[in-house]
Amino acid sequence: MGTSIGPTPENVERVVLPPPGVALSPVGSASARRVRTGYLLLTPLVLLMVVLSLFPALYAYYMSVNHVLLSNIDQRRFVGLDNYASLLTDPAFLQSLVFSVIFALVTTTVEFVLGLGLALLFNVIHRGRGIAISLLLLPMMVAPALFGIMYRLMLNDFIGVLTYYLGLFNISTDTLVGTNLIVPVVMAIDILQWTPFVFIILFTALQAVPSEIIEAARADGAGPWKLLRHILFPFIVPAVVVALLIRGVDAFKAFDMIYVFTGGGPGQLTTTASIYIYKIAFDSSDVGRANAASVILLLLLTPVLVVTMKYILRSETPTT
Repeated sequence: MGTSIGPTPENVERVVLPPPGVALSPVGSASARRVRTGYLLLTPLVLLMVVLSLFPALYAYYMSVNHVLLSNIDQRRFVGLDNYASLLTDPAFLQSLVFSVIFALVTTTVEFVLGLGLALLFNVIHRGRGIAISLLLLPMMVAPALFGIMYRLMLNDFIGVLTYYLGLFNISTDTLVGTNLIVPVVMAIDILQWTPFVFIILFTALQAVPSEIIEAARADGAGPWKLLRHILFPFIVPAVVVALLIRGVDAFKAFDMIYVFTGGGPGQLTTTASIYIYKIAFDSSDVGRANAASVILLLLLTPVLVVTMKYILRSETPTT
């Protein structure tokens, strides 16, 4: 006997109609309600961002075009772009910008190389990996200011631990903190603290690479270099961009560790743009010029942030 495939009471889906006089709700009403609910939930966060970010930024723009002293901040005198002009012709400010750029480029590059190397190493090591990673992440758990104080004490002439061990090799700490080596020492301290940050981002990205692809590449005869270049690195490019962006911007505006370690000296050798702004605002009491310098820093960083974010969003957009 053939099997009936026609509609039967068992295989016909029952449709329940609304009572007479009750209109059917539009198809998109539920979706519209979800959208409205989402916007409603986002409203407090948007208001908080406006209060904490937009208002201070607009106030900084306003203060930057006025002559304002910290000792008498209520009295302002409009000076237009004079603060900007004086900054762009100030050799100390330009030197601080140059040092900030060099500091950011060197430290970020070294941290990326070391972080990538550690990530690749721990990606193939399994025994004791958890304990080793926990110990490796300890430096970045310390506040940068405390990190700077720690190394300042370690290099102290009387109680410094590093001073004692360097003395065994007839190396004076004055050599490290003098004018010749102070910049590499400051960079090395930053690298020691923030290499784990780059490492953990890249290591997490490597862990997300499908093992089947790696095994297939090895079966095809791909060596370590080809595996890194053609398989692993293309997968972790978004993570690399994020790590470089965060560390580059953070290193460019470095303040606390350098300030407590050297105070921006000797002279102006380790004065970053952030330290320059701090000194102008609180040592020279010139709040107007300090705000103008902050605006210049923001204008310098904005194109980098915009280009990087466009790249990240484009890389996350699925292609059809």
